[in-house]
Amino acid sequence: MSGDRPRFYWDTCIFLAWLKNESRKNPLEMQGIKEAVNNFDNGQTIVVTSVVTLVEVLQTSISSKASAKFKSFIQQRPNDFVMVDVNYKIAQLAHDIRDYYTRNLSPNEATITTPDAIHLATAIYMECPTFYTFDGLKEDNNKKKGMPLLPLSPQVAGQYDIEITVPPPPSQHSFL
Repeated sequence: MSGDRPRFYWDTCIFLAWLKNESRKNPLEMQGIKEAVNNFDNGQTIVVTSVVTLVEVLQTSISSKASAKFKSFIQQRPNDFVMVDVNYKIAQLAHDIRDYYTRNLSPNEATITTPDAIHLATAIYMECPTFYTFDGLKEDNNKKKGMPLLPLSPQVAGQYDIEITVPPPPSQHSFL
């Protein structure tokens, strides 16, 4: 893995939006994904995700064409696409993240889900400065039961600095 190119963590919802070519309320969100894919395809960035993404993407109702597109994406550039196994350190960090939010919630609030905690823990473990997700946008919140992720930025669990954001539209990709 090259340290001179920016690394971005992709939450499962980013892959799903891209694979399904979702019609988003804000069309700039899909433009941001397309730009992120283009930057990856051109070798300008490194994409990091958890092996949990593999389970979450392939368990959805995506077409066989989308499934093949996903598999091709993750295999085409093995040095630029990093799928991280859940190891002891990531599991412990995910536990600590869930524990932090569980202890700091009122009784009626939803805590962070286990898959989301694993995603965040993986991004932190892999030292990704930026985590792409839609989890926390108003139109996406009715789809899930757990705590939204976008509002957790810029500091997860009171100690881990990470920018949690939607993929920016092409004019805002400032790393190049």
